[in-house]
Amino acid sequence: MNLADQCLNILGIYVPTLCFFKGEKQEVDHETITKHVQRLARAGVQGLVANGTTGEPSHLSRAERVAVIKTHRAALDSAGFHKLPLIVGTGVSSTWETIELTKEAADAGLYWSIYSKYTLYAVDHGFLRSRLFFSFGSHGPESCRFKCADAMSLLIGTTTSNEPFSTTQQHDPHRPSSRCNPKRGIYVPTLCFFKGEKQEVDHETIAKHVQRLARAGVQGLVANGTTGELPFACEPSHLSRTERLAVIKTHRAALDSAGFHKLPLIVGTGVSSTWETIELTKEAAEAGGSFAMIIPPGYFKSAMTDASIEAFYTEVADASPIPILLYNFPGVGASNGIDLELSLIAKLAKHPNIVGIKLSCGNLGKAARLAALYSQDEFAIFMGLAEMLLHGLTGSGISGAITGLANDAPKACIRVYESYAKGDLEGARKAQQEVSTAGEIELKGGIHAMRYGCVHYFGYGGESRRPFQPISEELKAKTVAWLDPVMDREK
Repeated sequence: MNLADQCLNILGIYVPTLCFFKGEKQEVDHETITKHVQRLARAGVQGLVANGTTGEPSHLSRAERVAVIKTHRAALDSAGFHKLPLIVGTGVSSTWETIELTKEAADAGLYWSIYSKYTLYAVDHGFLRSRLFFSFGSHGPESCRFKCADAMSLLIGTTTSNEPFSTTQQHDPHRPSSRCNPKRGIYVPTLCFFKGEKQEVDHETIAKHVQRLARAGVQGLVANGTTGELPFACEPSHLSRTERLAVIKTHRAALDSAGFHKLPLIVGTGVSSTWETIELTKEAAEAGGSFAMIIPPGYFKSAMTDASIEAFYTEVADASPIPILLYNFPGVGASNGIDLELSLIAKLAKHPNIVGIKLSCGNLGKAARLAALYSQDEFAIFMGLAEMLLHGLTGSGISGAITGLANDAPKACIRVYESYAKGDLEGARKAQQEVSTAGEIELKGGIHAMRYGCVHYFGYGGESRRPFQPISEELKAKTVAWLDPVMDREK
């Protein structure tokens, strides 16, 4: 069959199917999925799309995604629709995980694979066994779900999408407070390191890096943050769930083996689904995490009202065994531009298990207004950029910074904070001038430049996980120029 005939065979109407849930924990409802799939097939559609945007894939674990594909295929086959095409959404942020997901989807019964425009890199390598489509748009599933339930009277009952869309849950005011705020100072969102052709996580290098930072005197570390190639909420990003957990354990083991048993470890655990965020947070606590840092779920931004976000954080905080920091970073893809309102932050700060926030929005005014409402002992406020450290300390009353620059120059950042804490404002200003110059690495260099700083000055680092491309020679030169003035005291 020639290409033209193949194209004619796929023309028609395809349905990106909803995913359905049941019970208190909103487990995937495979019985209802089956009923829905067979109804659509009998209606005469040309094919179906499983795990597309309408199917809330960002709310599903990897195992749930595979199970959903199998349910689609089994439902079609059992109803006699053996040849009906099944397209499957498999694109995530990591090249290798996209490839693995596509292979799993093929094994589970897909016919085509659909990718977003952000995962084209995988195609160039020829590893994919299925044909590809590319998606350039998305719409929320909520209106579709309610129309479907009303029109067809499917036995969905009170089922809605997997949280955080619409469930509201009141916080129990009688719950005992176990508030334990992070101490003031400098925290480092650590880089993640990789090795080999498949870029497996390099735990030996992570341990070396963690211990170097701890010995430099930082107040704590952040594992699985944005700098660790884990932009949280949209997808599993560059690490699988198993890898995330292993990275946390490596951080804790590295600290403990070097005598830093009490050094706090903050862990990024926010994803789009409320229940998976809770599970990841519990896993992080069991693996040695001291706090969880959680970004608002932004994949379905239009559905994320203040009420939805409040319900998300409240439910997670109620269930979390460790205290939580909010993470406001509207510039990262995971939050999809969501900028937490001051009124919402202030309301969430009253929860006994929500103890602080990282402000990567760059809004010193928001920090100052929060500090006017809560003391540092009540609610910790950390800026996300080193260049704002002294300004935040003197003008906004912040607690410190969680800064990627400290991967390369932790002592420089610590000098700013300690000089200020001692009352040496002139010393703090001089230290801040150096940090602001070096801080260009955060604003203009990003993860690539921070990683190269480790390579150039400390002899380890490697490359970021694909689809990130190797650092350019131009950025290497800029990185050295930014860091050189502060690096003499770092070694």
